[in-house]
Order: sequence, then C-alpha cells, then structure tokens
Amino acid sequence: MRKTILWIAIFTLLLISPITSLAQSKNPGDIVPSIKSAQEEVTSTNTIIRVLGKVLINVAGNIRLSNHPGYVTNFGSGNLYVTHPNVKFNTGSINTQVKKEVTAYGQDVLRPFMQKNQLFVGNAQILVFNHNGSKVLDRSVASGRTVDYKIPGGYNTRYNGYHIYYGSNNKENWYTRMYYINNGQPCTQCIPSSLEDPHPLNENLVLKNDRIYIKQSNLDSVDLKSNKKDLTMNDIFNEFYDNNTKKLTNQTRTLDAEDEVSINDVIAGLKYNSEYDYTEFQFKSEHSTPNYHSIMFQGNLSSRYSPGDSLNLLPRL
Repeated sequence: MRKTILWIAIFTLLLISPITSLAQSKNPGDIVPSIKSAQEEVTSTNTIIRVLGKVLINVAGNIRLSNHPGYVTNFGSGNLYVTHPNVKFNTGSINTQVKKEVTAYGQDVLRPFMQKNQLFVGNAQILVFNHNGSKVLDRSVASGRTVDYKIPGGYNTRYNGYHIYYGSNNKENWYTRMYYINNGQPCTQCIPSSLEDPHPLNENLVLKNDRIYIKQSNLDSVDLKSNKKDLTMNDIFNEFYDNNTKKLTNQTRTLDAEDEVSINDVIAGLKYNSEYDYTEFQFKSEHSTPNYHSIMFQGNLSSRYSPGDSLNLLPRL
C-alpha cells in the first residue's frame, strides 16, 4: 500500500545561529593558587587535557561510559579541542543526558557544541554546571551551533568539577564536542573565529555564519551532476556520509540546491512516543550506525501507517 506525505524539508548546508556568552560570580572557597611560571602553565594544560580525556558519564545512575573517552587535540598555548564517539541517546545504557567533567581556569572559555550523526534530528540540549553544582547555562541547540561560557574569576584561577551536560529527549545519534579556549592567548583554530573558512582538523570542520559544519574529506567524491532523483532513505544518508571518516557530514555528494527529488521507501518500523507526542518512522539502513534511518512526525500516526507500507516524501532542497 503506497501512501504519500508532502513533506517539506530544507537541506541547508549554511545556516545562521548566534553565539551565547554568560558569566557567573565565583566562589572563593574553590580557588587554586595562581600559575607563576611557564612550567606550571604546561602542568595546568596537562591537567586540563587529562580531565578532558575522561569518559562521558550517563547522568541517570552516574554510570561511566567506558567506550566514550575524550579525544583531545592540542592547538598550543592552552587551546584545546575534545570530541567523543557517537552517543546514541535513549538507547541501551544511555538515557537522555550524558555529562563531561572539565577542569577550567578563570576567564577561559568553554565552547561546547553537538553535531548530528543521523539524517533527521530535532534540537539537542547543552547545559553547564559550575564547580558548586549550580546550573549556569541551559541552551537548546541545533547541530553545529556553539555556545560560549566564560569561566568567572581571575586569570589562572583554577576550578575543579565543572560539567558539560549534552542531551536529547529522542532516540538520536549525536557527537559531543567542545573547544577549551585559553582567553589569555588567541586561538585562530577554535572556530568560530575571524577566519572565514578555517580547516583546523582532519574532520574538515569549517565555519560559516557562526555555525560549524563538516565537509566531505574527499572532495573528488562530490559530483553534483548526478541525475538520480528517485531515492531511498539510505540513498539520502549516503549523500551526506563520508566513506573515509565513517561519519555523517553537512555536504551532499550529488544533490544540489534547487534539485527536485522524491524519496520512496518502505516503512520498517513505527513507534509512537506519548510523552512528547510524535511518531517515529523507521526505514532500512545499510549501515551499523545508525542501524535504521528515522523521521519524526508530530502526533500519533500509528493508526494510519503500518510497517510494510510504502511512503513517498517530497522534500525541497
């Protein structure tokens, strides 16, 4: 049985989002003595790196996720970048939130962000809790949108026990990432920056209009002359998939702006979430991550559609 939804989706590669900067008064009781030498500065950076390298923690149950360590890139001068393996929220042992421990110094900047690892996702959530356990930042974020939090206090005043919370209420795949910026030193690699198109990492992260995107690592794989416009959900996934990095990017390989396409696929699974009032449509995937592709539609559609039905989506690029 074939059913059709006129579904308007805009696959935009260049979106705009603001950067937020907040500040919070410090608690003098958690001050660590100031750094007074270059050797101590190196030691402080090593301490930050050691903590950033720790695994993520599932907030529910406070369970350490041993397969989600932090991978740290050191740009020098105390400027760092950390990323973790794909987080499958609300799946298996992972619930709606994971958290990351951070040791931070006064006036330095935490710049967390999340990037999707599946085709269609909603907004995620980023929170920052200070060394006293008080929430100092709470933002709903789209994929690639960064938020800034400046650590209060004097330069080189160390605070232990900051935590970044990353979350999603849906069954979604996200990468959790963060820049740690030494505010006493410039960091041109810690995008957003004044550079139009920096390429600081192997992942081809780039900045456009204050939002971070991932380009295909092999630009020879990009061919916008393809005439194939009748696609499955797996075809759409492969449009954004990087075969070298095994990750989803923000750059299509054959589709271009203004292309007219038709997505035709068979529903493999259907789930209604009564708490948030949406229906998840699942489609076959040829990848292990994700093991199916999904789209969420508002409301309970489980009485109108069933596994085995053909669904036709008409997106606008």
